[in-house]
Amino acid sequence: MNTIQTDGIIVLAILWLVAIAIIVADRIKYRKYYSSKGKMVVLRINNPDVRDRLNSEGLSLCQCAYYNTHKYLYTIEGDRICGFTEECTHLIEDAIKNHQEVIDCDIDVSKFVNEVKKLQQEYETKEEE
Repeated sequence: MNTIQTDGIIVLAILWLVAIAIIVADRIKYRKYYSSKGKMVVLRINNPDVRDRLNSEGLSLCQCAYYNTHKYLYTIEGDRICGFTEECTHLIEDAIKNHQEVIDCDIDVSKFVNEVKKLQQEYETKEEE
């Protein structure tokens, strides 16, 4: 084996390790949400008008909610609204598989706001207990 082949094998091995690390980190990050058996509230619209409305209602938006590519918004605990792309709709499927209740508000911003406020009240009650 020459040095180019050896270097290629090393680079490939490192890339595999990085890919595995990313997958594991993703699973660890979302395990907290999936194991909570809580609720996921989803809004299938994300634009400046919607974000302004959510801000005016006192809801906290994550930085990722402002990305133009993120067409969906969601929250798990109600404390922060995050955005995701159509390619990441597996988050909804994963939540269902892990026995979370998914409340799909479609494009109804008022329903989303009401559901998030209910969720916030539920978590405040749980924290007090």
